[in-house]
Amino acid sequence: MASTAVSPGTWFVTGTSRGLGLELVRQLLAQGGNVAATTRSAERLTAALGEDVDTSRFLPLTGNLTDEAQVENAVGRAVERFGRLDVVVNIRAMVDDHIKLQGHQLGDPVRGADAIIRRASHDGGPLPAAGL
Repeated sequence: MASTAVSPGTWFVTGTSRGLGLELVRQLLAQGGNVAATTRSAERLTAALGEDVDTSRFLPLTGNLTDEAQVENAVGRAVERFGRLDVVVNIRAMVDDHIKLQGHQLGDPVRGADAIIRRASHDGGPLPAAGL
């Protein structure tokens, strides 16, 4: 049977302040991956990871993912640091979709994710589909 394991690679993860996003960042770093993680507070995210986590392959990024210029900046910083992006996980869009179902609107994070993918693809990094 073929292996379905994903090599650590370089990940761009949105919505990492807590919950699923925070745990995904922890797991990716523990497996040796490079992680660019968007958050509202880089200091709070770094503190939440704890002292036991090796953050040498970690780039916390702050910004508004509904602002394409800020997305461009975040992706550019990630590609500059790690050389490429292999996987984009847009947890923020999943959370926002749930909130929209409850009658609230937080912007358009899907448009932000599209901008992430366009910028990363332009910079030459492969972005395979991740079945999450």
